[in-house]
Amino acid sequence: MDISLYGNMCQFLAMGRIVVELDEELDTAFRNEVAKRLGMKKGNIKIAIEQAIIEWMGGSI
Repeated sequence: MDISLYGNMCQFLAMGRIVVELDEELDTAFRNEVAKRLGMKKGNIKIAIEQAIIEWMGGSI
């Protein structure tokens, strides 16, 4: 196995997963705000949620 491929697999496996159900109105408002600030590009909701979690935790991880 190519070592660079193995490194990428390890990085992928290290990610956490949180499944959340949101109120439909909040979900729509959040998605609209993400589109306004970051654009409608794949991965932008993940970026916005990560930023929100870091901010909620006081800016540190």
